[in-house]
Amino acid sequence: MNLRIDLILESEQRSATTLNLKLVGRVLLFALPTLLGLIILAATFSLIRLKGQLRDAEAQWLVDEPRMKAVQEIRKQANANLAILQELESWKNSHVDWGNQLHGIQEVFPATLQLTTLTLADSIDPKIQPPTCNALITLRGKAFDTNADRDVQRLRRALQRTVFFTNLVTDAEVRQFEWDPANRNNRLFQIAILYKPRAFQ
Repeated sequence: MNLRIDLILESEQRSATTLNLKLVGRVLLFALPTLLGLIILAATFSLIRLKGQLRDAEAQWLVDEPRMKAVQEIRKQANANLAILQELESWKNSHVDWGNQLHGIQEVFPATLQLTTLTLADSIDPKIQPPTCNALITLRGKAFDTNADRDVQRLRRALQRTVFFTNLVTDAEVRQFEWDPANRNNRLFQIAILYKPRAFQ
Protein backbone atom coordinates (compact mmCIF):
# COMPACT_ATOMS: atom_id res chain seq x y z
CA MET A 1 0.00 0.00 0.00
CA ASN A 2 1.23 3.42 -0.91
CA LEU A 3 0.77 6.28 1.30
CA ARG A 4 1.26 9.88 0.35
CA ILE A 5 1.47 12.70 2.82
CA ASP A 6 1.45 16.30 1.57
CA LEU A 7 3.14 18.66 3.95
CA ILE A 8 3.03 21.57 1.46
CA LEU A 9 -0.01 23.65 1.03
CA GLU A 10 -1.66 23.63 -2.35
CA SER A 11 -0.70 27.24 -2.97
CA GLU A 12 2.93 26.37 -2.26
CA GLN A 13 3.04 23.46 -4.65
CA ARG A 14 5.00 23.81 -7.87
CA SER A 15 4.22 22.27 -11.15
CA ALA A 16 6.56 19.60 -12.37
CA THR A 17 6.37 20.94 -15.95
CA THR A 18 9.12 23.21 -17.23
CA LEU A 19 6.60 25.69 -18.66
CA ASN A 20 4.89 27.95 -16.19
CA LEU A 21 1.52 29.21 -17.47
CA LYS A 22 1.61 32.37 -15.41
CA LEU A 23 5.02 33.25 -16.77
CA VAL A 24 3.88 32.57 -20.32
CA GLY A 25 0.83 34.75 -19.77
CA ARG A 26 2.94 37.61 -18.43
CA VAL A 27 5.43 37.33 -21.31
CA LEU A 28 2.61 37.33 -23.84
CA LEU A 29 0.98 40.26 -22.09
CA PHE A 30 4.10 42.38 -22.67
CA ALA A 31 5.41 40.79 -25.90
CA LEU A 32 2.26 41.02 -28.02
CA PRO A 33 1.72 44.78 -27.62
CA THR A 34 5.44 45.36 -28.12
CA LEU A 35 5.48 43.22 -31.27
CA LEU A 36 2.32 44.91 -32.54
CA GLY A 37 3.88 48.32 -31.86
CA LEU A 38 7.04 47.33 -33.76
CA ILE A 39 4.97 46.14 -36.73
CA ILE A 40 2.99 49.41 -36.76
CA LEU A 41 6.22 51.39 -36.45
CA ALA A 42 7.84 49.45 -39.34
CA ALA A 43 4.72 49.91 -41.49
CA THR A 44 4.71 53.64 -40.71
CA PHE A 45 8.37 54.03 -41.68
CA SER A 46 7.76 51.97 -44.82
CA LEU A 47 4.77 54.17 -45.72
CA ILE A 48 6.81 57.34 -45.18
CA ARG A 49 9.63 55.92 -47.32
CA LEU A 50 7.17 54.92 -50.09
CA LYS A 51 5.58 58.38 -50.02
CA GLY A 52 9.04 59.91 -50.42
CA GLN A 53 9.82 57.58 -53.34
CA LEU A 54 6.46 58.48 -54.91
CA ARG A 55 7.24 62.20 -54.61
CA ASP A 56 10.68 61.63 -56.14
CA ALA A 57 9.17 59.56 -58.97
CA GLU A 58 6.53 62.23 -59.66
CA ALA A 59 9.22 64.93 -59.75
CA GLN A 60 11.34 62.77 -62.08
CA TRP A 61 8.28 62.13 -64.28
CA LEU A 62 7.73 65.88 -64.66
CA VAL A 63 11.31 66.12 -65.94
CA ASP A 64 11.19 62.96 -68.10
CA GLU A 65 7.70 63.30 -69.62
CA PRO A 66 8.62 66.01 -72.18
CA ARG A 67 11.71 64.03 -73.13
CA MET A 68 9.68 60.85 -73.54
CA LYS A 69 7.14 62.66 -75.72
CA ALA A 70 9.99 64.08 -77.81
CA VAL A 71 11.51 60.59 -78.19
CA GLN A 72 8.12 59.16 -79.21
CA GLU A 73 7.71 61.92 -81.80
CA ILE A 74 11.22 61.29 -83.14
CA ARG A 75 10.51 57.54 -83.30
CA LYS A 76 7.25 58.20 -85.16
CA GLN A 77 9.05 60.45 -87.65
CA ALA A 78 11.86 57.91 -88.03
CA ASN A 79 9.32 55.15 -88.80
CA ALA A 80 7.66 57.39 -91.40
CA ASN A 81 11.05 58.16 -92.96
CA LEU A 82 11.95 54.47 -92.94
CA ALA A 83 8.70 53.64 -94.76
CA ILE A 84 9.51 56.28 -97.39
CA LEU A 85 13.05 54.92 -97.72
CA GLN A 86 11.74 51.38 -98.20
CA GLU A 87 9.30 52.66 -100.84
CA LEU A 88 12.14 54.42 -102.66
CA GLU A 89 14.30 51.29 -102.43
CA SER A 90 11.51 49.21 -103.96
CA TRP A 91 11.20 51.73 -106.81
CA LYS A 92 14.97 51.63 -107.27
CA ASN A 93 14.98 47.81 -107.36
CA SER A 94 12.23 47.77 -109.98
CA HIS A 95 13.79 50.55 -112.06
CA VAL A 96 15.38 49.96 -115.45
CA ASP A 97 18.05 52.34 -116.69
CA TRP A 98 16.14 53.43 -119.78
CA GLY A 99 18.97 55.67 -120.96
CA ASN A 100 21.23 52.62 -121.13
CA GLN A 101 18.50 50.64 -122.90
CA LEU A 102 18.01 53.36 -125.54
CA HIS A 103 21.77 53.53 -126.02
CA GLY A 104 21.79 49.74 -126.50
CA ILE A 105 19.05 49.97 -129.14
CA GLN A 106 21.08 52.65 -130.92
CA GLU A 107 24.18 50.44 -130.82
CA VAL A 108 22.53 47.34 -132.32
CA PHE A 109 20.19 49.05 -134.80
CA PRO A 110 21.34 48.24 -138.38
CA ALA A 111 21.95 51.04 -140.87
CA THR A 112 19.68 49.28 -143.37
CA LEU A 113 16.64 49.85 -141.14
CA GLN A 114 14.86 53.10 -140.33
CA LEU A 115 13.25 53.56 -136.91
CA THR A 116 10.00 55.51 -137.19
CA THR A 117 8.48 55.01 -133.73
CA LEU A 118 9.74 53.86 -130.35
CA THR A 119 7.11 53.32 -127.65
CA LEU A 120 7.81 52.49 -124.02
CA ALA A 121 4.93 51.07 -121.98
CA ASP A 122 5.55 50.56 -118.28
CA SER A 123 2.74 49.17 -116.12
CA ILE A 124 2.36 48.05 -112.51
CA ASP A 125 0.37 44.94 -111.68
CA PRO A 126 -0.98 45.41 -108.12
CA LYS A 127 -2.80 42.04 -108.14
CA ILE A 128 0.49 40.18 -107.71
CA GLN A 129 2.13 40.47 -104.30
CA PRO A 130 4.55 42.11 -104.13
CA PRO A 131 3.38 44.39 -106.98
CA THR A 132 5.43 44.00 -110.14
CA CYS A 133 6.42 46.41 -112.87
CA ASN A 134 6.13 45.15 -116.45
CA ALA A 135 7.78 46.97 -119.34
CA LEU A 136 7.48 46.70 -123.09
CA ILE A 137 9.34 48.62 -125.78
CA THR A 138 7.85 48.58 -129.26
CA LEU A 139 10.04 49.48 -132.23
CA ARG A 140 8.33 50.36 -135.53
CA GLY A 141 10.24 51.09 -138.66
CA LYS A 142 10.97 50.52 -142.32
CA ALA A 143 13.39 48.20 -144.08
CA PHE A 144 14.77 49.26 -147.46
CA ASP A 145 17.17 46.49 -148.39
CA THR A 146 16.44 43.34 -150.34
CA ASN A 147 17.60 41.46 -147.23
CA ALA A 148 15.03 43.23 -145.04
CA ASP A 149 13.83 40.02 -143.39
CA ARG A 150 17.39 39.03 -142.45
CA ASP A 151 18.12 42.52 -141.04
CA VAL A 152 14.95 42.53 -138.91
CA GLN A 153 15.75 39.04 -137.55
CA ARG A 154 19.34 40.11 -136.83
CA LEU A 155 17.99 43.10 -134.88
CA ARG A 156 15.60 40.84 -132.95
CA ARG A 157 18.44 38.47 -131.96
CA ALA A 158 20.69 41.39 -130.97
CA LEU A 159 17.93 42.72 -128.71
CA GLN A 160 17.90 39.37 -126.90
CA ARG A 161 21.63 38.63 -126.74
CA THR A 162 23.51 41.92 -126.49
CA VAL A 163 24.97 42.84 -123.11
CA PHE A 164 22.57 45.79 -122.77
CA PHE A 165 19.58 43.44 -122.74
CA THR A 166 20.59 39.94 -121.61
CA ASN A 167 19.74 40.36 -117.90
CA LEU A 168 16.59 42.40 -118.47
CA VAL A 169 14.82 41.13 -121.59
CA THR A 170 12.77 37.94 -121.63
CA ASP A 171 11.97 38.03 -125.32
CA ALA A 172 12.10 40.13 -128.47
CA GLU A 173 9.54 39.16 -131.06
CA VAL A 174 8.67 40.39 -134.53
CA ARG A 175 4.98 41.25 -134.41
CA GLN A 176 4.69 42.78 -137.86
CA PHE A 177 6.63 42.35 -141.09
CA GLU A 178 4.75 43.37 -144.25
CA TRP A 179 4.93 45.40 -147.44
CA ASP A 180 4.76 49.16 -147.12
CA PRO A 181 1.50 50.24 -148.82
CA ALA A 182 3.09 53.59 -149.72
CA ASN A 183 6.13 52.00 -151.40
CA ARG A 184 6.18 48.32 -152.42
CA ASN A 185 10.00 48.30 -152.34
CA ASN A 186 10.00 48.82 -148.58
CA ARG A 187 8.87 46.67 -145.66
CA LEU A 188 7.22 47.77 -142.42
CA PHE A 189 8.25 45.99 -139.24
CA GLN A 190 7.34 46.01 -135.57
CA ILE A 191 9.46 44.41 -132.85
CA ALA A 192 8.26 44.08 -129.25
CA ILE A 193 10.91 43.88 -126.53
CA LEU A 194 9.44 42.20 -123.44
CA TYR A 195 11.20 42.91 -120.14
CA LYS A 196 11.34 40.67 -117.09
CA PRO A 197 8.78 41.62 -114.42
CA ARG A 198 10.47 43.56 -111.63
CA ALA A 199 9.01 43.27 -108.13
CA PHE A 200 8.68 46.19 -105.73
CA GLN A 201 10.53 44.78 -102.71
